[in-house]
Amino acid sequence: MARFSEHSDGSLTLDTKAVFADDEHAIAVHSATAQRGEFSYRAHEVDVFHVEADRIVEIWSFSEDQGATDTLWS
Repeated sequence: MARFSEHSDGSLTLDTKAVFADDEHAIAVHSATAQRGEFSYRAHEVDVFHVEADRIVEIWSFSEDQGATDTLWS
């Protein structure tokens, strides 16, 4: 997450709406905003965290606007 913050010039903000979890996965539903140069990003996102031995080992991220997500992070 620190790399995402750096890449967005520190502007990445996540407004978490809900979190669901069991022993192997955590799911976060949030609204995300970021600014990178002249580009403004705003989208609803769902992140799924795969957890093993109390550590996040994989993250699967889904955005309502994949094109904007690709523009922001490329």
